[in-house]
Amino acid sequence: MVDAAVRLLSRANQLVARGQEVAFVFAGEQNDAMSYLNRANFFSCLDRRIEVMPERPNPFYAQLYLGNSKNQETTLSYGLYPLRRAH
Repeated sequence: MVDAAVRLLSRANQLVARGQEVAFVFAGEQNDAMSYLNRANFFSCLDRRIEVMPERPNPFYAQLYLGNSKNQETTLSYGLYPLRRAH
């Protein structure tokens, strides 16, 4: 799941850098995906111009739980890397 999150993060940041509007909508009463992504440091690496609904999580919790999630083996690190295209 971390690999998919890093690809999503990279693509979203690339799109907003090109002037596109990007939004993540986490619908439903329980947002397990949003919670996981927050603990994985996803939102801290996400460009501030990207809208997150219902609201962007508090980055304090990403630091609080960093490396201490029983469901998470690693945290996201982010850099600008070119995407490889499948041939």
